[in-house]
Amino acid sequence: MSGRARALVFFAAAMMVAACAPRTGNRVRDARLDPTMERLARNPDDVEARLSLAATLREAGDLEGALVEAYKAVASDAHSARAHAERARIYFTRNMPDAEIAAWRSAIAIDPEFVDARENLGHALLAAGEKVDAMAEYRQLLAIRPDVLPVLYNLALLETEAGNRLEAQRLWEQYVELDPSGPWAERARAALQILTSGAPR
Repeated sequence: MSGRARALVFFAAAMMVAACAPRTGNRVRDARLDPTMERLARNPDDVEARLSLAATLREAGDLEGALVEAYKAVASDAHSARAHAERARIYFTRNMPDAEIAAWRSAIAIDPEFVDARENLGHALLAAGEKVDAMAEYRQLLAIRPDVLPVLYNLALLETEAGNRLEAQRLWEQYVELDPSGPWAERARAALQILTSGAPR
């Protein structure tokens, strides 16, 4: 992602340091935690430190502890789009698509131009089979950032599947122009050739 690994869907956080520790049996032993824990000992409402702790725990596989810290970050600042995004990443890792989608939407409601959140919401919707909603999310993101290749690729596939030939052709051409030699360029060119030749899909 940007913040997590989900690229081409189709083809594919008291007053003491101890009070801030993850509430699980398997506490993460990581040197990166020490300065974060010190910051949280000084200020338990330090959202950045809380999110850093949550991310470290998530990456270490302590998803319960990570989620506790992410919720603490939200409690400290309910308007932190990054806190909601961290919840979404944890839900993705826990394979909880409905909760993940809701968390990405909370992040976007706070920051409509949060590119990573919009991209991942689109991917999550697509993975959940919500193709129409995924297409709408992809379009909104491309209006902000037209060079997000996984989004461009997926939307081109969806438009092709929907029979929207002119829009699909435009998207494939844009993809090939932006990524002429990347790992998915040949597939994009092949799809474009089929569309422009009028051959059946």
